[in-house]
Amino acid sequence: MAAVEVFRFFAEIPTPIKSDKNQPIEPKLSDSQKNSSSTIEDVMAELRNLKMLVDEGVLTEEEFQQKKRQLLQLD
Repeated sequence: MAAVEVFRFFAEIPTPIKSDKNQPIEPKLSDSQKNSSSTIEDVMAELRNLKMLVDEGVLTEEEFQQKKRQLLQLD
């Protein structure tokens, strides 16, 4: 009877997850989530580039705001 109780005790202990320590743990994202995050990063990079052009005098503030609205799909 004691063996059965020991077995029940160990049956309730969760087994550790085996993983390759050299492999980083990354969340599993759907394709749409991956595309969404890269799209956001692309828009942010484009806005930074446009802001630099404004700072350099290549674009006007009005042109920047217009392009910003297009990129953020506010129009």
